[in-house]
Amino acid sequence: MKTRFTTELKNKNNFLLLLFALATPIIIYLYFLNWKTDTAYGDDLVVFKEYWKLHTFSERINLPVQFGKYRPLHGMSISFIIELFQKNLTGYYFFNIAVQTINAWLFALIINLFLRSPFFSLLLGLIVGLSRLFYFNIAQLLNGGALEGLAMAFFLAFLYFLCKAFISKGEPPQKSKALLASIVFANLGTYTHERYIILFPFIVLVLFLSPSLKKIDLRTRTILGLAAVISIVLNVAIKKSVYSLPFFIGTGNTSIQFSISSAITFFFEAILTLFQINSGPPYLVGIPFSSLSPLSKALVFLFATGVIAILILYFLQVR
Repeated sequence: MKTRFTTELKNKNNFLLLLFALATPIIIYLYFLNWKTDTAYGDDLVVFKEYWKLHTFSERINLPVQFGKYRPLHGMSISFIIELFQKNLTGYYFFNIAVQTINAWLFALIINLFLRSPFFSLLLGLIVGLSRLFYFNIAQLLNGGALEGLAMAFFLAFLYFLCKAFISKGEPPQKSKALLASIVFANLGTYTHERYIILFPFIVLVLFLSPSLKKIDLRTRTILGLAAVISIVLNVAIKKSVYSLPFFIGTGNTSIQFSISSAITFFFEAILTLFQINSGPPYLVGIPFSSLSPLSKALVFLFATGVIAILILYFLQVR
């Protein structure tokens, strides 16, 4: 009797969990409905017009090259949705909602590795799915789900397999397979949006510095590290030799050159942003901290103080 009751309860919980998962895209759809784009303009309009000037599949998947970007997977996703939806703007919105839903589910999978609670993991995933951080991914027709959203999906898949390698209690071959999968998804992310090339140096660092990966023999870690390095070299080689593109083009077609001082500046600006202190060009950060009202500055200061206090208490507890 007890076994039967337990089985029925488990089936009921699984049904509710499935229902919650299926409700996720509907909730995301309704939440962002007020911001649904009804007119193509800006980058979307330019990309749409340029797409129809191209004729071959190769030209169309390399459309981003016209704008100084090497993003073949973005080009493929653009080609897919334009051919599928044509001038039906609602179709692009549905596509963006679908990608956002996948990202919410992927985030839930990552959280579940640690919480071991599918329901709470899905709840946290839904919070991410409704985050205003991803407003662009919904509102932008061609550079939303097809670029930022898809690249984020590959990044989350990379993060899932990397975390799985960290916390897995399995044998080294299982950890190695998870790391290999993370390198594959890092490549997919990089060929969707070039910013994710930064994942490869991170992979190399964790391969040789993470205590949880020490069980993997040095030869295997070296091969995986070389795979990450080759991924960078191959990407740069294709850009330089085939398309004559610079290594990296930033927002607003800004050419980014390797510079230690710039890297340090960007690093500290990124750290400050985590504390809601935005510093840098307004077209990148929105409203700089210096332009905020005194009340807003005070609220930011209180927030930053709280976060720092929590971090200090956390590290003291860990020690």
